[in-house]
Amino acid sequence: MNRSSSSTYRIRKRDQIFTGSEPATSLTNLEIPISGRNSNGIFGNFSSKETSFSFMGEGLTPTEENNLVIAINQLQTDLKRNVV
Repeated sequence: MNRSSSSTYRIRKRDQIFTGSEPATSLTNLEIPISGRNSNGIFGNFSSKETSFSFMGEGLTPTEENNLVIAINQLQTDLKRNVV
């Protein structure tokens, strides 16, 4: 998920990009699970699928996001992980 403004976000799954709009809320002290959800301290909605790479940081432009994906794919290839 990439929040590019206070009201818009993009989710990228492989080569598919989904966009949406939802107002951002203030930051909390809640832990952020990978492939799951933290709803006021209650963890749930976890995926049974494997996560090969996860990234957290500031909002990226589409070009920066694409460059990051290319770099991650190259790293996975170099490590012989053959991630699809």
